[in-house]
Order: sequence, then C-alpha cells, then structure tokens
Amino acid sequence: MIKSNEKGILLELRVSPGKNQFSFQGFDKWANALKVNTASQPENGKANKELIKELEKFFNAKAEILKGKTSRKKTVLVKTSSENAKKQLEKL
Repeated sequence: MIKSNEKGILLELRVSPGKNQFSFQGFDKWANALKVNTASQPENGKANKELIKELEKFFNAKAEILKGKTSRKKTVLVKTSSENAKKQLEKL
C-alpha cells in the first residue's frame, strides 16, 4: 500500500466516486489498496481534482496521480516522508 522513493511516498488507492462526501474507508486487502470515497463524479477530472486536494490537505504535502487517471485504482505520489505518512495514516 505504501512505498517510499526519493520523491516521497507512493500510495495505491481504490477510489469510489459520487459518494456523500470525501472519506477514507480503510484498507482493501483484495485490491491491496487504501479505499477512498469522493463526493465528485468522475466527469472532466472532478473526482481526481477532489482526491488530490483532499490528499494534499490530509498529508500537508503536494500530491499527484502517477497511474490510473481514468481508473478507480490509482497510484498517487505524495511528496512527504514515510514517517509523516505513517503518522498521518495512523489517525484513520
């Protein structure tokens, strides 16, 4: 789920768009990814924009989608240390 590299951490996410609000839903062991809901629909990149905005707010760091821009399964780079990421994820 979390991998470190020289630029930050890589998160594998399973995104469900069009829900009531943005939320983290725990770990999906079958997809080996963190489950995330977005309130926005997947139209014109709205769900991706919401996802990045909320991840940046949660981790207090820049984030970008590396893989899966048109898929529910995404790989996201968050430009933070693995220690900070683990500390933030423990709050979930």
